[in-house]
Amino acid sequence: MWTAIVLVCTALPTPACVSGGGPAFATEEECIDNFANVGIPHLVRTFPNSKIAGARCVQWGPNDEISL
Repeated sequence: MWTAIVLVCTALPTPACVSGGGPAFATEEECIDNFANVGIPHLVRTFPNSKIAGARCVQWGPNDEISL
C-alpha cells in the first residue's frame, strides 16, 4: 500500500510546519497521480501562505504495523 506524506511550512518569523498523509493506493503511480491532482491543489487552498517543504509517496508493508 502507498500513501503520500507531506510537510507544509509557513514563512512566519519562526517557521511553523505541519505534516500529513493521504489515502492509501495499491500502486506508487496511483499515489503520485492523486497527490499531484488532488493533494497539492487541496494544500494550496488550505494553506495559501505556506510552502510544501517536502512530499513523497511511501510504501508500507505488513511489518510496518504498530500496536497501540
